[in-house]
Amino acid sequence: MSNVVPFTEWMDLQGNRRAMKRTAKELDYFMTSWINDHNQRRATQGSSNEDRDFIEVMISLFAESDGQAYGCNSVDVIKATVMTLVFAGADATSVALTWALALLLRHKKVLQRVQQEIDVLVGNERFVVESDIRHLVYLQAVVKETLRLYPAAPTSLSVIWPRNSLILEKREEMSNVLRKMRAGGGTEKKK
Repeated sequence: MSNVVPFTEWMDLQGNRRAMKRTAKELDYFMTSWINDHNQRRATQGSSNEDRDFIEVMISLFAESDGQAYGCNSVDVIKATVMTLVFAGADATSVALTWALALLLRHKKVLQRVQQEIDVLVGNERFVVESDIRHLVYLQAVVKETLRLYPAAPTSLSVIWPRNSLILEKREEMSNVLRKMRAGGGTEKKK
């Protein structure tokens, strides 16, 4: 309604703002409880350097700095960082897919070759599943070339963080966690 009659925007007639606020509260509650669970586990089991996930790395960074970073509460900074990574990851995926489709539509021969490869190796009877990807060599090349031409994120994390930041000092540890996540190894502890 407010798109048509702009002066009604403050009334939130369709309930969009109310729904966004409710979702934001639920997300905040989830993130806070997740961080609190990590803090409780850390308090009862202690800090281990083996199989730490991203939240544990962030908590240990703030433990070294008395729970404050740039004048902010560590829980708030951790929540903001995780939310940024989650939403940036979703956005990066959609941006990469959009570019891949645009390039395929622009280059019909490449599109036909990808379709042929899928038809030959997968067929028309089923959808492509994750285990098929390693056999779809040409499709992999198309995806890699798309990401090379149009990267969805900065290639260096040090570009984002100031040189004297605590996070940059621990970049090796965080890089290992991110590398493990990208490799599909996950971050969950093995039992």
